[in-house]
Amino acid sequence: MENRLVSVVIPAYNCGHLISRALNSVISQTYPHWEALVIDNHSEDNTREVIRSFDDDRIRYMTIRNNGIIACSRNLGVREARGRWLAFLDADDWWMPVKLEKSVRALERGSDFVYHDLFRAGPGKGPLPWMKVRTRQLGSPVFHDLISRGNAITNSSVVVEKSLFIDSGGLSEAPELVAIEDFEAWLRISLRSEKFRRLPGAYGFYWIGDGNTSSPTRTIAGVSSIERMYCGMAAAGIDAHRPAWMSLALARANYRLGNHAEASKCIATAQHVNMPDIFDIGILVRLLLLKFTCARKAG
Repeated sequence: MENRLVSVVIPAYNCGHLISRALNSVISQTYPHWEALVIDNHSEDNTREVIRSFDDDRIRYMTIRNNGIIACSRNLGVREARGRWLAFLDADDWWMPVKLEKSVRALERGSDFVYHDLFRAGPGKGPLPWMKVRTRQLGSPVFHDLISRGNAITNSSVVVEKSLFIDSGGLSEAPELVAIEDFEAWLRISLRSEKFRRLPGAYGFYWIGDGNTSSPTRTIAGVSSIERMYCGMAAAGIDAHRPAWMSLALARANYRLGNHAEASKCIATAQHVNMPDIFDIGILVRLLLLKFTCARKAG
């Protein structure tokens, strides 16, 4: 059974009003060989009671104090997982019924890591089928594509070979990588495997309500850490220049903090990037708009 089992790792905190939707979407999967591991960061609402109300022994509940580092919750789920594959699902996101079936089919055909687009959904709006959290097909080498062009993978879409995930080191629990720790893990995995597969279509929903862990300060810490750790890796054929997506992320974060001069400096670094690494014309457009806005602020 373990040879075909998917372990769904769901970190939770004060999500009693949302987690039923996530768990029902797992229960509704057309692929039957799964277990769901809910790791609760000692919620102060009714999260525990909601989870316990599901009469399904495939749902396992455990608690942790993660001190604001969600990677600790996910890594606990990974350690307790019994399956061959790991699937990640945030407590406020949910899947379409065929998500695991399509993912496992790709994995059984030789992929190590699969992902796909997600539809956006928000409070009072319901699913927004015309708006997606879009991924992209990764070029080879995958590591070079990710570090040069930025994250193309949404966490709640991923299903990955457990042994590969563990051998790559799991998710970093470093505080400076909070909100970017998944991308850093994908980078390490891509140094071990090229077998990344983007599924055509969208097979889940990404909630754009409250609870996002990102912030300008965290963006600066995370992106700066990724740049320090991975840019200039000669063994992987990576140049030491800062990729344009990093310049954009740092410029926007500094702008939001009111650091307009620093934002302008970050924008200027993008002018030295080799053209084939960037485009993605959207990054250029956003950089130019932000440059204009910073200039107006400075004036």
